[in-house]
Amino acid sequence: LPSWLTQEDINYFVSQFKISGLRGPLNRYRAQNIDWEELTDLPDQIEQPAFFITGSLDPVNFFIKSEKSLIDRIKSNYNKLLLVEELEGIGHWTQQEAPEQVNSMILSFLKKL
Repeated sequence: LPSWLTQEDINYFVSQFKISGLRGPLNRYRAQNIDWEELTDLPDQIEQPAFFITGSLDPVNFFIKSEKSLIDRIKSNYNKLLLVEELEGIGHWTQQEAPEQVNSMILSFLKKL
């Protein structure tokens, strides 16, 4: 296991999925195409102040190939994008993999409000 994930964590996750099953999490992915159809009335940009944190190893960043930098790929989606960070060597679970860095960034974002 990676340093940020313990056997105790795995046991807890398993216990919770035993209670609820995987239907909810799987339905989130099943509904993605429905989202495109049902959410057409949403504005093109997020209006409230926002920040974006990702890891350089997050596979989501590679879903759409682009020569553009991270900020150039996402900035058109936000009206007030106050903070953008790409954490080097971090994957999809930024808050587990780099909790101190993420907490520091959250505090930086809140100070900008």
